[in-house]
Amino acid sequence: YDITFVWIPHDVWVSYRRWAMFWPQSVREISMWEKLNWKQFFDTYSWEAINTNMYSICDFWDIFLSRSSIKEAHNQIYTTIKEIRKNSFPLIMGWDHSIAYSTIKWCIDSLGIAKEKIAILHIDAHCDTEEWCLWLHTYHHWAPFRLLIEEWHIIWKNLYSIWQRWILPNYQIEYAKERWIHLYTMPEIRKAGFEKFLKNLLQELSQYEAVYVTLDVDSMN
Repeated sequence: YDITFVWIPHDVWVSYRRWAMFWPQSVREISMWEKLNWKQFFDTYSWEAINTNMYSICDFWDIFLSRSSIKEAHNQIYTTIKEIRKNSFPLIMGWDHSIAYSTIKWCIDSLGIAKEKIAILHIDAHCDTEEWCLWLHTYHHWAPFRLLIEEWHIIWKNLYSIWQRWILPNYQIEYAKERWIHLYTMPEIRKAGFEKFLKNLLQELSQYEAVYVTLDVDSMN
């Protein structure tokens, strides 16, 4: 297949709102994919026929994850996606953003491209560079990018973190400055104008050989 949907039902160490592990199945239950796949529709605006997809796509189903060891769960994510990538492009669907640690690590290790030439585009309402979080495990959902930086899996100045808003801890802003992270908050983007900002961002990302995009749904609120 050209594209493989990979579902990661991980919610072992969320801080609140558990049961995200059932989210993939809920999406499948309301999905209209079987009715749309390889079908043709007519666009009344362009007056042209449109094919729903140009690529062969499959549903890999859920990755089996350990519920007793979060470190083992990350290893399972890493090895499974690495194997899928040998023959298909994985489109990774998760819930808890801590999975970015193992999915980005996989990307850096598997592409055969120097990590200096790979950019990370992080779209999120939060920075996710927290050092600790209450009673949570080291690999919690507020820390993936700090972990990736501190363990030298990514080049910190290649991290483009956009869409942050509301009240952010000052030490996270300072951390971004110290590490030369490209941090663009929502007020800054609005002030620059969305189209102008997007044009400049795409131009800057074009200097890299690959761009990993990760999106947290709270950026859409």
